[in-house]
Amino acid sequence: MTRSHSRAAAICAAVAVAALAVAIGLFESQAAFAHADYDRSEPGRNEVLAAPPERVDVWFTQDVRKREGFYFVRVFDEQGIQVSDGDGLVDDDDREHLFTTLPSNAAPGRYVVEWMTTSDIDGDDDEGAFCFYAGVEPTDEQAAECAVFDEDILPTPTDRPAEPTADGADTPVAAASPTPVVAPPANGDSGDDSFPLAAAIAIIIGAVVLVGAAAAVWLRRS
Repeated sequence: MTRSHSRAAAICAAVAVAALAVAIGLFESQAAFAHADYDRSEPGRNEVLAAPPERVDVWFTQDVRKREGFYFVRVFDEQGIQVSDGDGLVDDDDREHLFTTLPSNAAPGRYVVEWMTTSDIDGDDDEGAFCFYAGVEPTDEQAAECAVFDEDILPTPTDRPAEPTADGADTPVAAASPTPVVAPPANGDSGDDSFPLAAAIAIIIGAVVLVGAAAAVWLRRS
């Protein structure tokens, strides 16, 4: 093999190694951050406040897909009644941030915040819940229930706060389904404008193939 052939082979090998490293890095990044998971909130998990807040803010580890049916943040009172405004909103200036408002006459007590997200990076969905308290201290039973929610598990009908019925009996309130529903973007929604990881890897592999083919042609002609 001539010196020029060796140089071309070395260049092809270097390009292939660099492309492989980038592809591995992208894959590991996706594996490490596969969901738009809970990061922090105001009020915080299990925080005790002097009075009910005007709104609840939750931040996640990835941008949330702003599309109807692909996210929510809902607040329930001790009776299992949703007191927050609808499914909440995605912050247009920071799409890792969801928030929802509470009524001005919200009563003291325990509140359960349920959330569901779909990552705008890779389309993975996630869900969870947490508690906070306003004007009251948690009981041992409440603390035990909320400790389960801290593992990013939505309350089930048996551990959600119970809503009194007309006859005075407590009926557990079924948790809202967190399953994303494919729907057209609502007004102002961005829809799915993320760049898929698979497409990025395919482009890298294609570039390597093209460089290799060009090098092979050059070597053959020379």
